[in-house]
Amino acid sequence: KAEELDLRNEYKIDIETKQLPMLSREAFNYGVERYQASDYTGALSSFELFVKIAPTEPSGMQNAAMSAESAGDFMKAVLYYRQMIDKKYATDKTYESVARSLIQLKDTAGALTALKDGRFIYPDSVGLLVAEINLFLSSGRGKEALSALDQMVIKDPGNVSCYQQIGIIHMSLAHPTDAEGNSLPLPSDHQVHLAQAEEAYSKGLAIDPSHFEINFNLGVLYFNEG
Repeated sequence: KAEELDLRNEYKIDIETKQLPMLSREAFNYGVERYQASDYTGALSSFELFVKIAPTEPSGMQNAAMSAESAGDFMKAVLYYRQMIDKKYATDKTYESVARSLIQLKDTAGALTALKDGRFIYPDSVGLLVAEINLFLSSGRGKEALSALDQMVIKDPGNVSCYQQIGIIHMSLAHPTDAEGNSLPLPSDHQVHLAQAEEAYSKGLAIDPSHFEINFNLGVLYFNEG
């Protein structure tokens, strides 16, 4: 408002070099205080003021995005996370956060695109790969999840959970059901999926022989076939 009223630019230097920087620090510190007090809406308001004053400062966008996400304002969370990406301030975690907020907005396709974009830039990010796998699983895209899990096994061959999940997906493909959970006719590759499930479970047990869920699932596989 002071800038607006300063028609002759008499106070321009003072406003830009002293008053606005002082205000930005106050806004940032108050945002941190509000966030720590779990007042995420108040924190968002303060960090948005900081971003308005210092639009090129990464910490402002990051904190505004985190506050928006914690406040349940996922549209603004996506807005600020994408600003970080556009301004080249993003990390692989930023892409995970964009996807997480888009999932809350029921935009599965957008979330998947964000994860794929992130993985293109950060091909070695395990976090992005795990997020993509979970998204495939939650949306019933088992075969795509299998492809991502195979990549995960290459990156982390000792991850027992991967083998467990691979086995579960192959079992579900071997014994398909409809939306109500009723059994559908067995597919022509029924035995192939069972063999792959057994192989995945066996690899998991080779790492952790006492793993309860894998032992149980392998028992279910044999019992059902029997």
